[in-house]
Amino acid sequence: MLGISMSSVEKLKREFREEKERLDEERRKVENEEEMKKKKEGELILRLRHRSSSRAERRFSPIARSVEQKIPTAREPSKAAQSGRSAISFQPPKKPFKLMNYSDGIEWLKENYIKNEETGKFYEFGEDIPELPERRMTDTINEPILFCRFPAEIKSFYMQRDPNDNHLTESVDVLVPGVGEIIGGSMRMTNFEDLSESFRKNGL
Repeated sequence: MLGISMSSVEKLKREFREEKERLDEERRKVENEEEMKKKKEGELILRLRHRSSSRAERRFSPIARSVEQKIPTAREPSKAAQSGRSAISFQPPKKPFKLMNYSDGIEWLKENYIKNEETGKFYEFGEDIPELPERRMTDTINEPILFCRFPAEIKSFYMQRDPNDNHLTESVDVLVPGVGEIIGGSMRMTNFEDLSESFRKNGL
């Protein structure tokens, strides 16, 4: 038999507990550091998104807001209403509309687990968003959206490119809950060389 005294056993137990407590404390510190890191990364992403949205707001307000102005926020009473007959209830949209980049729309679909029904995969940047997922997004957000800054590859060849990113277009679609897209617009190319190059790339 090993000659180990009770005091030695108690000492080993105490050292074991102390070591376990030390390791647990280190683990908690690491977890807290990782949590703080994730929190800071999340805050940074939000700031970058806000900054990107702010730049988009400044850049695309003249385009998107001009389209927005074409949409009525009130209407004259219909002849049916004037005659006393029942008429469809109309709730005018509130302005200003939500400004949303195409890239943010792609991220929204991923965050809400909306996939391409044909492929079973998430939509990626550069893919056209079909009507159904676009309407699901609009209905969920539940406010009119000025959906803008689409990739040039999925838009008409004559649309003006974003001067800050040549892969994007100065274009906008207006999305309304319960309806979907009601109108769209874009700046057109005015530079002859740019338009000629676009003709060439599209085989026209």
